[in-house]
Amino acid sequence: MNSWENVFIGELSASAALTGLVFVGISINLKKIMENSFLPNQAPEALIAFVSTLFIAFLLLIPRQAFLAYGVEALCVGLLTWILMTCLHVDTLRKAPTLYRVPLVRQFAIYHLAAFCFVTAGMSFLILGAAGSTGSSRRPSSRTWRPLWIPGCWSWRLIGERRS
Repeated sequence: MNSWENVFIGELSASAALTGLVFVGISINLKKIMENSFLPNQAPEALIAFVSTLFIAFLLLIPRQAFLAYGVEALCVGLLTWILMTCLHVDTLRKAPTLYRVPLVRQFAIYHLAAFCFVTAGMSFLILGAAGSTGSSRRPSSRTWRPLWIPGCWSWRLIGERRS
């Protein structure tokens, strides 16, 4: 399982670095962001996407946890991310000009897919844990970790879309 710990350490480091870069980018361009009616909500969206990935990686690095703990952690972070994103997206769509609504909905779908993957991963941990491993301190198999890779991949894709 050492290889999985290394993956999560890498994911934690990358998401922390990217969160910092997004924060600096927002700070530098704060005046331009605030001039537009719907951009102020998009800045926290990018931060929430990276911070949720950071929290998941951090929580999964805590040693000797049961499946139940992994499931509750991933599910809580995923639901919180989903709720925050939904509130921000509804507000953004209300403020956005009609011309920008279709591209914004496409962008929002990517954010929601990442949050949905966290929720799905949490539910799979809970279901697998309920099958008999809830009290054990054994880590899940490699098949169980796969749903957690998807949000990380989508977060990386978001960076490319933001730049283009």
